Amino acid sequence: MNLRDENGWMVPCHDGYLDFPAQDDTPIAVTVWNHMISVKPHRHKFQEFALITRGYCVHVYRGIEVPLIPGDVFLIEPEEEHGYEIQAPIELINCQFYPEKLGGECQKLMRQMCLQKKDSGSHSRQSRLDRQGILHLNMKERKDIEFLLNSMMEEQENPQEDMAVMKAACLQMILIKFRRNQKRKAEQISHYKDSKKEKIYEILSYMEENLTKELDVHRIAEEACWSVGYFRAVFKDVTGLTPTEYLNRLRILKSLEYMQKDGMNVSEAALRAGYLDPAYYSRLFKKIMGYSPRYFKN
Repeated sequence: MNLRDENGWMVPCHDGYLDFPAQDDTPIAVTVWNHMISVKPHRHKFQEFALITRGYCVHVYRGIEVPLIPGDVFLIEPEEEHGYEIQAPIELINCQFYPEKLGGECQKLMRQMCLQKKDSGSHSRQSRLDRQGILHLNMKERKDIEFLLNSMMEEQENPQEDMAVMKAACLQMILIKFRRNQKRKAEQISHYKDSKKEKIYEILSYMEENLTKELDVHRIAEEACWSVGYFRAVFKDVTGLTPTEYLNRLRILKSLEYMQKDGMNVSEAALRAGYLDPAYYSRLFKKIMGYSPRYFKN
């Protein structure tokens, strides 16, 4: 059996399980995905993570659909079903591997990360990103991870002595950086009372339901009996993004939906998503997505 798209492209798959995409004789495979091809729900017996580098996709996992943008990382354990819908240009780097073939330290890191992912996604009122256990990397983290992934691909393309050792070392560094990212976020929110986290979850729901409204941080902070500075700090600790960054993410993705599903032009989609200045919208869109909105529309 294969997962086949309408163009005949196939992903080797047997009984719903994806084959390991071996690139050499090591238990690590790194590949770049930049096809306009969706991947149907599937499972695999190896570990996987993917970093979105340009564009976006909709990741389907744990019964939740989450739009992912550059800087997002999803982590999938063996036997867990997931898929992703490609509705616009996308580029992501996939890393698939067998931890049990790479030594105890790698297995230990993966256990820690998977436990943290389960803990972080246990609250039904969290953002969909948190419920899927998505990591969002800042620019420095992203550049570091991309460098290590590209180093691994270079080893695959130009095999040299100790290639397996080099790839394993790069992978271990990546997992350590992911673990630090997870741990930092967990520590940032651990000292907040549940009532404060609940308030942020309420604000996230409000933002999703009122995308076009101006974000009045002073009013929101006042209603929560917080100072503006404290509200911003709690919001970023809980979500990993500032209120403005989070709202822009929601609006940009909504504008994409308007262009793709409703056939709106770029200016119409920008306005419906809450951006009165088309030029500002285009600059912001390209900064976040890596492509111009017109490229997506075309």
